[in-house]
Amino acid sequence: MYSEVVIIIRKSGLLILILCVLALSGCQNGVGHINANRVSEILLIYHALNPENVEAPFETKTLTEAASIKIVAEAMNKSKKMNGELDYGIEFNMKVIYKNGKAEDYYLTLRKDKGYRGLLVSAENSSQGYSIPVKYSDKLRELLY
Repeated sequence: MYSEVVIIIRKSGLLILILCVLALSGCQNGVGHINANRVSEILLIYHALNPENVEAPFETKTLTEAASIKIVAEAMNKSKKMNGELDYGIEFNMKVIYKNGKAEDYYLTLRKDKGYRGLLVSAENSSQGYSIPVKYSDKLRELLY
């Protein structure tokens, strides 16, 4: 009798553990968590969406300061997965380079005007977009424009 109870408790514990893992994995944004402390630099390449109306803030820019990397990581971490088809122009190619040598490529669209959400897209899956809330998009604009 005692051994049957122990087996039931173990099976229940395993089931609870599996459910917790599944629940927690669904709570992240689709981009995943970007740990700013593990990032060595962020490389940005600017592409004018409408070249005749916008002065380019830069051709390429490398962010290496911890405060700048934290702003980008925070904006990425606050992004939310979008539904539906995307129709967008790429404003920035962005490469996040980690201290261990790993790199991830993204596309970022902000536009210069404050008060609008930004768009983040992983280069691995360019049909899935992530909306960056206005608060964090505006911080990115201050950093990049």
